[in-house]
Amino acid sequence: MKKLAGILSGIMLMTSFAVPVMAENTEKNIDVYTNYVNVEINGEKYDVRNFLSDGTTYIALRDVSELLDCKVDWEDDTKTAVITTGVNSVNKSASAVLEMTGEKTIAVLSDYVNVKVDGIKRKVRNFLSDGTTYISLRDISELLDCLVEWNGDTKTASVTDLHSLVVMSVNGTDVTGDIFRENYDYIETAFGAMASAEELVSTSKEMLAVKEIEKQKIKEFGVDDYDTAVKRAEEAVLLLEKEYGVDVVNEYLNDYGITRNDYIRLTAENDLDIELSEYMTSTFPEYKGVKDEAKAHYEQNKDAEFKTHSAQVKHILIPTTDDNGNPLSDADKKKAYETAKAIAKKATAKNFDSLIKEYNNDPGQTDEGYYVTGDGTFVPEFENTAMSLKKGEISEPVETLYGYHIIYAKEVYEYVPYEDFEQEYISDRYDEINWEYIEKWISEAEIVYYDDVINRILAN
Repeated sequence: MKKLAGILSGIMLMTSFAVPVMAENTEKNIDVYTNYVNVEINGEKYDVRNFLSDGTTYIALRDVSELLDCKVDWEDDTKTAVITTGVNSVNKSASAVLEMTGEKTIAVLSDYVNVKVDGIKRKVRNFLSDGTTYISLRDISELLDCLVEWNGDTKTASVTDLHSLVVMSVNGTDVTGDIFRENYDYIETAFGAMASAEELVSTSKEMLAVKEIEKQKIKEFGVDDYDTAVKRAEEAVLLLEKEYGVDVVNEYLNDYGITRNDYIRLTAENDLDIELSEYMTSTFPEYKGVKDEAKAHYEQNKDAEFKTHSAQVKHILIPTTDDNGNPLSDADKKKAYETAKAIAKKATAKNFDSLIKEYNNDPGQTDEGYYVTGDGTFVPEFENTAMSLKKGEISEPVETLYGYHIIYAKEVYEYVPYEDFEQEYISDRYDEINWEYIEKWISEAEIVYYDDVINRILAN
């Protein structure tokens, strides 16, 4: 289970979805207008079962779902409608505009049906009437990633699959509305409090353009392509589902608020980002001299930027408190000191690790020990002693509120170690060069934004 959590936790996507909640399993009679609304799906008119109740339009769940190329199954034991997107293609033919058939009273069960879309459970308003599940038009559309627009003059609800809308074109390749909506929602959640509406839109557009250009470049360089990356991601998900079960995988995805398809796409994009970066750093000449730059910068600025005094130390703790944090008796404390003194007497640089395994009572110490810089991270007695030791030196027992410490200075630094500086410098310079290339590719690309479509999506 930990393995699965680790794999999935690499993809963090912030989303939100909320709808009003009704009382569960309530049977009642309600007044409705039947077939009050004309429905257009992706620009085509269709006859679908619908009624208007208390200002809200309800549509037969199966009708709209199948018209939007979704498969609908029913789990009777859990009263769950299971919707799988993008797997069912029905013959959709245009029909005449519906006529309003008038007002009547019908018997319904409210909030009777559970809804699961691509494995993710969703809470939506619903009625069960005469064996047909009705869900509010807007809820259906949001569940299935659609745009809903209302024409009051013709009493027509237009439902448009966001995937069918093109928000931009990058070198002739279209970027669709569903990707824009998801990307915008993420940026709005992360930065909405710090940015204006115009900045959020601009950032979303730029980010999507960069993603598309990166896909095109990695294919151009012959390293990989998006479709292949998607297939790999799909195979990885299938293996997870085989090992842990579909329900367990869906539960993890549900915790992150993403669908199975979202996870596959995000994984593919992340893999391509890594591959593109590795290809560029190993191939493009601008990256080849960065390590030499780092070394030269370190040596030229050693005294000005990297002067320090720090130590890498390991220690053995003999506690003077019990498991509950209470002080030991004077007799037991004396025994602890004698033990610490005996350990210090026989300790050497060679046997210190074995003595740690035998005597140490500090579970927080890693194999690397601790890095002490004199910044007050550690209790004063420990820190002062650690900073006073020379490389390879071992202290006498040092008392703190935790007990007696025998401290071994594995390394003492006069300067920040070059290795600590090198990786940060190289990473920063690689990022700078990466962005220089991105800006160059953007300036060379033919990018067309369809702002009217973007505005329609954001107004919904």
